[in-house]
Amino acid sequence: VEQEMRDGPFKFKERFLNGLFKELMEMVDSDQPHYRIGGIVAMEYMTDLFVAHNMASKALQFANIVRPVLEKQTDPDTLRASAKALGNLTRVSTRAGGTTLIELVERSINCGA
Repeated sequence: VEQEMRDGPFKFKERFLNGLFKELMEMVDSDQPHYRIGGIVAMEYMTDLFVAHNMASKALQFANIVRPVLEKQTDPDTLRASAKALGNLTRVSTRAGGTTLIELVERSINCGA
């Protein structure tokens, strides 16, 4: 993924990421916990890539996909993966100077409290 982001033309990057996001969203929405967790973990590993390539909109899209998992799921492993992924997203966006993602994560935490 990182090589495609670095070397590919912009149109290809956008099409590639849109297809990848579609697949990962299907995984996160799955009834099977291992698929949900796999989709969340894959998105988490892409967080640094989003920030490195100035793709805040993709990072925000990622946060919007993972956030509802915290609201709907009761499986402890899924919740743990979601919390870790959103925490990583917050850490990375803070390092890059972003506040929108931090506010989104804080809102999610406050809604659950």
